[in-house]
Formats: sequence, C-alpha cells, structure tokens
Amino acid sequence: MSSPSSGPASCLLSIALAACSTTGTSPTPTERDAGASIEAPGAADGAQANDAGGSGTNNTVNIRCEAGSRPGAAAASEDSTTDAGLHFSVRTPGDYDPLVGSPLIVMFAPSGGTAEAIETSTKLTPDALGAGFVIAYVDTVSPANIAGAKDAAGIPARIAERWCIDRERVYLTGSSDGGGLIYTILLNHYMTPEPAAVAPFAAGASKNTLAKASCLAPPMPVMVMHNSGDTVFPRYGQAARDWWVTCNGCGEPESLADGCLAYRDCAGGADVHYCEGEGGHGRWPGLHASMFEFFLSQTRTAP
Repeated sequence: MSSPSSGPASCLLSIALAACSTTGTSPTPTERDAGASIEAPGAADGAQANDAGGSGTNNTVNIRCEAGSRPGAAAASEDSTTDAGLHFSVRTPGDYDPLVGSPLIVMFAPSGGTAEAIETSTKLTPDALGAGFVIAYVDTVSPANIAGAKDAAGIPARIAERWCIDRERVYLTGSSDGGGLIYTILLNHYMTPEPAAVAPFAAGASKNTLAKASCLAPPMPVMVMHNSGDTVFPRYGQAARDWWVTCNGCGEPESLADGCLAYRDCAGGADVHYCEGEGGHGRWPGLHASMFEFFLSQTRTAP
C-alpha cells in the first residue's frame, strides 16, 4: 500500500467524493438515491444485533452534569432542527440519567433519505438504546454541501445542550452519502471536539479522492463497512480500508467472529476494522453489536 499524500485535501474541500474519482463515471442522481432505501438484514443476518445489550458496553463514566442543567428527558423521542433548518431526531434510553454523561451515536441518512426513514430501515434504535447510547438520526446532507456539513457537524453540541452527553464518547455512522458526509466532516475538521470513532457504510470515498487527502492527526479509529455487491461505489470500501490502515500505521489483520477484519497495533490505538458484507449498495449490514463494541473501545479527549 502506498502512503497517502500529505498535501491539502483540495478535492475533499469541494468534496464531490465520487466525482473526484477518475476510475469511472460519477453515479447518476438515481444511482445515488439507491442508498436512500436501506434493505434491513434478514433474520439470520440480524441475529447478532439482538445481542447488542450484551456487547460489552463500557460503563466507566467520567463526565457528569449539574442537576437541572439538561432538560432532556429519559425515554424521549424528540425531533429538532438546526438554525439552518436541518432536521434530526433524538432517542434516549429509558434509564438515561441527566447527571451522568451518556455515549452518543449520530447517524447520517443517505441521499434523499430522512431521519425517520434511516431509523426505520436500519432498526438500530432498540439495540442502541439497550446498549446505553443516546442516538440521533440526521436528514440527508450531500458530502459536497460544505455549509450543510458544518451544520451537521454541530448537532452533537446541540444534543449536549439538552442531554448529558460524554463528548469524549461521540460516534458517527452513516450510509452512502451519509458515510461520505463523515469524510467531509473529518477531513476538514468541522467537528469540535472530534468524534471518538466512526463507522461509515457504503461511502463514496474513492482511492483517487483519498490519495489527495491528508491523514488525520491524531489518527481516527474507523470501522469501514462496504458490501461486495455494491455497484454504485464498487470496491470503494477496500480503498478506504487501505488508506486508513496506512494512515493509522496498523499491523496485519486478524479475522473476527463477525466476519470483519481487525487491524490492530495502530498508532495511538486507532484500530481499523473492515467489514465486507454480501448484497448491494443499500443492504445495511446489521453489525450493531460489533459496531457498539468498537465504538465503546474508543474515547477521545475533548480539548
């Protein structure tokens, strides 16, 4: 694997992630919209997700909030909008404690998708709440929309105004353009503090695009999820895996029971997991317990 360029991420600053690739034509709007309807895994594929409550949740809590400082309720399901009008939904566990910092997952919808649609199609909420996360879903934002990406990057801070959130345990996931949005946010450092770990699925970050990007410092733990039958962004997951492994200076991979590869001995403990599932671009992998365990193995010191 060749080392990525250390030059400015000029292509990513304008970020048309797929369009930056010279290996093929850019997906049409119809192809991009294919990710908006996520196919949930079948019963066999989703079996692991049912065990999410026992996924090894890290119960060590260092962050506490003052009594009365966070008005958000336990077992809440609230819809909100940013000042720019970006819609997002927040779900909180029944045992949420307003005095104790909770870990937060933010999920970005694919092209043309809504917070409601991505929540319904992935069936992520019950497992996330059972594992102790507050979880938020965000309406679609194009990776090329810089103003939108900055707005989306501020959502964890907005949530932390209403609920007691441990800002050292904020995690991002997203599908298709939602996964590409994660790259826009990370490579342009739009989120402060930065997330502790990310898990993009079916993202349109090509080999040529990533070659123009600078590695993150400190390195970012990442769980790359991409299906082998993805014809919208074919083999983009493999290219992303190679870029992250090189950037994070990881060792040889280890096969995991969930079928993923774990690259360990990475700089700063920023491990890379690569999960290549079956199916096409819109088939959500359903690796909920694995994703939760990966997330909670990582924290990031807030400035």
